[in-house]
Amino acid sequence: MSKKREVIICSVGDLMLSDSPLFVGVGVGATFQSIKDEVFYNCEEHFSNANIVIGNFETVVYHPKHKNLAELQMSCPESTIDIVGKAGFSILNLANNHCLQHGTDAFFHTKKVCEEAGIGVIGIKNENPYIIDIDGVKFAFLSLCIHIEWYQPDDIRYEDDIEKVLRKTELLHNEQPDTVIVLAVHWGDEFATFPSNAQIEIAHKFADTGVSILLGHHSHVFQGIEKYKDSLIVYGQGNFVSDMVPQICRQTGIVEIKVTKQEGPAIISYEMHPYYINDCMYPIPSDGGWFLDRQKKLQEALSGKYTDKDYWDVVNTQHRCCSNDFRKRFRKSFYKYKPNIFMRMMYEFFLRKMKKKLGG
Repeated sequence: MSKKREVIICSVGDLMLSDSPLFVGVGVGATFQSIKDEVFYNCEEHFSNANIVIGNFETVVYHPKHKNLAELQMSCPESTIDIVGKAGFSILNLANNHCLQHGTDAFFHTKKVCEEAGIGVIGIKNENPYIIDIDGVKFAFLSLCIHIEWYQPDDIRYEDDIEKVLRKTELLHNEQPDTVIVLAVHWGDEFATFPSNAQIEIAHKFADTGVSILLGHHSHVFQGIEKYKDSLIVYGQGNFVSDMVPQICRQTGIVEIKVTKQEGPAIISYEMHPYYINDCMYPIPSDGGWFLDRQKKLQEALSGKYTDKDYWDVVNTQHRCCSNDFRKRFRKSFYKYKPNIFMRMMYEFFLRKMKKKLGG
């Protein structure tokens, strides 16, 4: 009988180590130098005990040339990656709806900087799976982004074809049945507190083709965890470092996944470590009462309780609530913005209002 082997993966959600569009000059990026030693301090114990630490890197390594509103959004310097690497991250997903915000060159520059820091990267179109062997247990990491591309719709450089990735995972599983396949998926809708029926169907398809662990993100809200057959599905991991202010966007955590391998398929189990993003915009441990509510909502969704209309009613309600929170924060801190940034934000706000009013 072969020996029993255990591998620990710590997975987190969105690493927005930059100023988000609404908080340019006052967000994570603007304050990062003053908080960099604290950002991952509370995670050290969990990360140091893990064999693999993975997150969704929703930031671009990019040097703004003009320091304007568009260029300052979602960008960070190379030194930020050094801190991410020193914190223990070994794999970052780049396939998300902000990765091409500053162009193709910046996208591949981000990849290069991560790799030079010793961090594996997933999500590049047509690349082979990222393979890791730990104590004889082989892992294959892949990524998929099925969010509509805003910035470069004619030049998408990440994997965005569901059927293609389904075929790839199925072929990999058939050829290497002992390999543990991990798939990161950027999907769903912002502020949804549970996955849609379509997401659940897609997740189960991937599990049925051989994906052992599915790690979802994009909603900015933690959506719950399902044990499906022999697989583990984390539908949405929320934010992990972010300047987003709504409570549901601050409720986060580290999903500690244990992969036990001996004879036959790997046994996948997990432990949830709840965190909360504080006013300094980095995660601290929390009691996690909210997680039980998300698990309940997920179980209801899995049982078929919510129609598509129910789902969109929840999404639209949460959008309104979160928009109100963003506006309140902006009104309270508008004086902190640089004049040119503030004026540009107000101009774009009124432009959007006019277009909406005119039906554009």
